[in-house]
Amino acid sequence: MKLDEKVQKIYDAYRHVFSTPSGREVLIDLYHSFGKRSSFIQGSPDGTAFREGERAVYLRIARMASIDLHEFEQAVLNKNKDSE
Repeated sequence: MKLDEKVQKIYDAYRHVFSTPSGREVLIDLYHSFGKRSSFIQGSPDGTAFREGERAVYLRIARMASIDLHEFEQAVLNKNKDSE
């Protein structure tokens, strides 16, 4: 298998997993845990770096799953408003 085929297979796997209802629930949890909060912790460069690493994982998953984060996050916010 060529490198391009391996890369495509990984992208396909991310899209498959995060397009399922369970995958969406995990992504929503990641958004609430790491996506919507600031990474910055005043006076703690190590804490900031750690939080930015968590955020980077969330962003990578979204990118690999070809998820439009703006659209996804708006849908999550609208869903939260509807359930209030």
